[in-house]
Amino acid sequence: MLKRPLSLFNITETLQYIKIKGKMHIVAGKFRRRKIATPKGQSTRPTSGRLRETVFNICQNSIENSTFLDLCAGSGAMGLEALSRGASFCVFIDNNLNAFHTISENIETFDTKKQTKVIYKDALAALKLLVQEKFVFDICYIDPPYNDQELFSAILTFLDQHPHLFAKEATLFIESGLTSVVENITLTHFAQKSKRTMGHSTLYMFQA
Repeated sequence: MLKRPLSLFNITETLQYIKIKGKMHIVAGKFRRRKIATPKGQSTRPTSGRLRETVFNICQNSIENSTFLDLCAGSGAMGLEALSRGASFCVFIDNNLNAFHTISENIETFDTKKQTKVIYKDALAALKLLVQEKFVFDICYIDPPYNDQELFSAILTFLDQHPHLFAKEATLFIESGLTSVVENITLTHFAQKSKRTMGHSTLYMFQA
């Protein structure tokens, strides 16, 4: 597991996230440097390499044996990185059919079927299913389309109304654009711990 100050970025590792010949790469862990298939077209937006590295620097001491939720997952790169670094299980959610097939392809390639669940539904319908199935998550990464502020609001409101979806001191990451409804939502069961701006993206960190 990497141990270094959160403000520093390992340039070599971060560059491994950049698309090379149409592929993304796992940064660290047992799948390090392995390629990740990405959805075709412009319907999904990959999280920047620097932002991803920041997320896993923050939670590097809690990722081992964790249950990870990759919401609005796209290629599934965040969840796959979590599994590579020691997470025990990951749930991927996306309502884009192209993304669903890509995530399924990556799971097959990485031979992680027993450690994963892929849900092809919109975010709220999928979250309701997880509540019914009594999932409990240690780490959650939420990355809806930046321009869908109503979805941001709906997801955060739902999660705050269902705190039992998360373990004690669970970590919630939210990726958004530079302006976001996240700033205006009052959460009862989650406390904002940090906010980082990177390029055209903002990363919020909340803790249960």
